[in-house]
Amino acid sequence: MNNKSSTTVEIKEIPVYMTNYDAKLFLEFCKYHDIFALLMDKNVFNQKGAAITLNFDNQGHLKTITRADVLYLAGKEFNNTN
Repeated sequence: MNNKSSTTVEIKEIPVYMTNYDAKLFLEFCKYHDIFALLMDKNVFNQKGAAITLNFDNQGHLKTITRADVLYLAGKEFNNTN
């Protein structure tokens, strides 16, 4: 007796119109989507007063994301909010 439930996922296709340039950008985004999603999850694009370094292994896999912060800058009003 098979107790597995089956669900049907409906996939709806929608037309999208874009320039050739935008289509090339979209394909590049798709190629690197996993890395981009990870960077977003780790708030890489929300950093202020910080340097972000991405380290890849010899296979091209992202291995570490490091952040170097500036906590004080003489003569400047600077408040690191990270």
